[in-house]
Amino acid sequence: MNLRFALLIAFAFLAASSAQAQDVAPDRLMIRFERAPQCANALPTCWPEAYALLSTTGAVLEGLHPIDTHPALVAPPRIPTPLDRSYVAKFRQDTDVSLLTTELMALPGVELVTPDPIGHAGSWRPLDAFFPDQWALEQANDHDIDAIGAWAQTRGSANVVIAVLDSGVDLTHPDLVDRLSPRGGRDFVNNDLDPSDDLGHGTNVAGIALASSAAAPGVVGVCPECTLLPVKILDDQERGYYDVWIQAITWSVDQGADVINLSVGGATDNSLLRDAVLYAHDNGVVVVACMMNENTDAPFYPAAFPEAIAVGATNEQDQRADPFEWGGGSSYGDHIDLVAPGNNILGPAMEGGYQYWAGTSQAAPMVSGAVGLLLSLDPSLSPERVRDLLHASAEDLVGSPLEDTNGFDPYYGHGRLNLTNLMAWASPDTDHDGFIDLADCAPSDPEVNPDALELPSNGIDENCDGTDEAPIAEAEWDDDLSLPYPTGHKDRGLCSVLVQRRSESTSFGPWFLVLAALVVGLRRRRPL
Repeated sequence: MNLRFALLIAFAFLAASSAQAQDVAPDRLMIRFERAPQCANALPTCWPEAYALLSTTGAVLEGLHPIDTHPALVAPPRIPTPLDRSYVAKFRQDTDVSLLTTELMALPGVELVTPDPIGHAGSWRPLDAFFPDQWALEQANDHDIDAIGAWAQTRGSANVVIAVLDSGVDLTHPDLVDRLSPRGGRDFVNNDLDPSDDLGHGTNVAGIALASSAAAPGVVGVCPECTLLPVKILDDQERGYYDVWIQAITWSVDQGADVINLSVGGATDNSLLRDAVLYAHDNGVVVVACMMNENTDAPFYPAAFPEAIAVGATNEQDQRADPFEWGGGSSYGDHIDLVAPGNNILGPAMEGGYQYWAGTSQAAPMVSGAVGLLLSLDPSLSPERVRDLLHASAEDLVGSPLEDTNGFDPYYGHGRLNLTNLMAWASPDTDHDGFIDLADCAPSDPEVNPDALELPSNGIDENCDGTDEAPIAEAEWDDDLSLPYPTGHKDRGLCSVLVQRRSESTSFGPWFLVLAALVVGLRRRRPL
């Protein structure tokens, strides 16, 4: 294992060095002139000073082209900008442009000479040495949670606090030390302020949710820039008392936690424990709990409480983890919300090490980290809204057809966590034009028929499918209206629509409404 990790470390450094070497184009420069040349490619007459310089160095300029070639799209023409005087110079590939920068900058009429940087796709890939072993975050077979696409939007916020109520945390682990809350944690087992881990379970769970990407070598958590509040509620025998859990939940809420991860469970229902979960929920704190590993439909608590988000586990083949690497199996039941990877999950271990764990305990912090990402984008999200987003964005029909049936089922819930989908659902502006309108109802979405969304100015589509109209008592342009589905309708919750004026160029005239059927701000057009 040590040799393997050492090789991974070496590979990470080589990959980083290679990427850095390619950050700028080797044969291109960007040049801003004091006055734009009028004959870009005729260098001897247009820019004779550069021609003379290049003749002495042997450099071959293959082209000089304006950077901004877009025609004016508005009338009158746009205000002049420095881009109007900026050009890209393309040299022959054997030219070392780094040697030309200073000389070109010294020429008369030149305002700026800079390398031409190379950008990459809008995603973020950790350089942590052990990231290739974190199959749950990225896997070639796509049985993962698609973390990289989500990280292109956010890697979390230090203002979002995830409380991990577990066996404690290795407070000096390099992957966790810079994520610790300045408030400190608490040990409710020994009733002190030192939540150090003496089991290893909590350190692994915390790392899955929010291990920092800054440590090298290391692993990366789902929300690597969120803040960790470590709370010890299990002893070194994996035991925990409900009264300890109750104290820890309420204390975490009072300490400002936004998310509480409970990778624990008991077989006994208890109203006091329910009260603690209700206290968190009513104070806007999202409680995530694991389904446990008994491979039955017997409920475990707090996951079985309706206010908790209950998480089951999948394996590397997207099957319900039955069994895990060690045995057992992901429990199931009608109270399950969704599943996430939970088998052979690499994470931090005590004394600064790394270790594989398996269980729904590992699946729950995947979801807690996902909630951290959501709240980093929109801190105003309520626990119920978070639940709806998790349900709507989960990837359905990924497992065995005997268990993972269309829609909700007791084995996979609403599906397997998918972070990229989750981030997309969190933003109703699907075409990223800064407006929420009919264009966000993509025709490729089989649940939306844009033509059905054209209704008279006194009509609204209660079903969000173009089949029903009801009068609007009061509405202004750009109002965001939320209406309950009619009694007896197959769906429940709210149908949210945005009232927008149609373009006068349409045959329907300007006084029609376009009702962009959005599910309370979600991306897909599906009922809550």
